[in-house]
Amino acid sequence: MHIYDGLSSGKTQNNALGDQWTDSAVIFCAGLKSSGSTWLYNAVIQLLEDDRGHSVSSRRSARMLPFYADRLRDFPPLAANAGTMIVKTHRPTSAMEFLVRYANGPVLITVREPRDAVASLMQRFGHRFEPCLSEVAVNARRIVDLLESGGAAVFRYEQRFFESSETLAQLATYLRLKISGQTRRRIFRALTATSIKKRIRFLSADGAFGRKPTPDSFDRRTQWHPGHIGDRQIGKYRAVLTLDMQEQVLAAMRDYCLAFRYPVHPSGKDM
Repeated sequence: MHIYDGLSSGKTQNNALGDQWTDSAVIFCAGLKSSGSTWLYNAVIQLLEDDRGHSVSSRRSARMLPFYADRLRDFPPLAANAGTMIVKTHRPTSAMEFLVRYANGPVLITVREPRDAVASLMQRFGHRFEPCLSEVAVNARRIVDLLESGGAAVFRYEQRFFESSETLAQLATYLRLKISGQTRRRIFRALTATSIKKRIRFLSADGAFGRKPTPDSFDRRTQWHPGHIGDRQIGKYRAVLTLDMQEQVLAAMRDYCLAFRYPVHPSGKDM
């Protein structure tokens, strides 16, 4: 497992992803909601698109298929013929975890302070506290299970991985992709907050979110929502959640907090 604190990393019980992955047809992009998982997913898509002539085509098919799935039955029909699948998920089933291990695929996990994750969902999507808590708690349990299966690279929201082009260089290294500095900078420019907001406006104008978009509408390929880019503040839970709400979040996600080194009590030291 790798846990990325900023741009540094340290080996723990497993080898680096790049040491393990050879010709996997499945790349797993998992994460706690509101932890930057969609940014990472789109970064992987763009890196694979640039590298198609090198890695994807050599795996017997030039077809790359990105999609969201929490269960095997969520896989689109075209998945059976895909050369490389890039799967975004929040609540992967045990069967999906088995698939990734069997295919020896790289697993990328994004995490965030759970109180901030809940607060962000409430702010950006206008959802009530209780449904957000329930949703994120289930999400957190599945992410811990995925982590324990071994071989994951973990990216921490608080270290702003989505604001550094070096993250793309790290991803390319661990996915064994060839990428030039110029390409890395181009992809990063397309993934800045300003560029993503422009992309979301274009998707909206193009009808990607439907005729009557809601905060829960999304574009199937990119998984961007109309209100996807929030204020990206760290510690926002202080202004959004009461102390009782904070206690409920941390109690419901204690295993997650222990696994990813977040406070387990409201008085605990923030990341």
